[in-house]
This record gives sequence, C-alpha cells and structure tokens, in this order.
Amino acid sequence: MRFFSTKKNLRFGDSYAVQTGDFAGQLFIFIKKTDDVYEFIASPLMENRKVPIEKFDFALEEGIIEYVKRLPRYVRNITRIKFEENAKESSFT
Repeated sequence: MRFFSTKKNLRFGDSYAVQTGDFAGQLFIFIKKTDDVYEFIASPLMENRKVPIEKFDFALEEGIIEYVKRLPRYVRNITRIKFEENAKESSFT
C-alpha cells in the first residue's frame, strides 16, 4: 500500500490550477512566502494574489486546487518581473 501527502514544499515557479470557486480556470504561480501568506501571480490575468497558508493547504487537500508543474526558468523569471511590477503599481495607489 502506498501512502502520500498532498502537501508539498512550494518552490518558486510551482503552478497550481484552480478547479472550482471564484478563481476557477486560473493558474496560480507561486512567487514567495511572507509570514503566514503565500504570494502568487494568477494567469491569465497576471494579477498578484495573496493566499493564507491555511486556506491554501485546505484547498490542496480538498482538490480545489491541483499541482500542475514547475514552470521553466525563463517563464519563472518573466512571472517574477510582472509580480514585482504589479507590487510597485499597487504601492503607489
């Protein structure tokens, strides 16, 4: 018998497909962890999203989100640049 855990250590560039809910159809790309929040950039809208770790873990365990894959390095770099641009824009408003 094989046992496995749905929890995993998030790495920069890991992508998660949202299966249900308000964000269904979006791909959340992990950028970084701050305090008790995971920060993502959501594709295709390319908007920054903050998700409390508890909510993320619950969504992963319940199948609301599903791990897809770690994106290639060049895509990870582009998403980081866009994430930082979005963060700068939101700090001015």
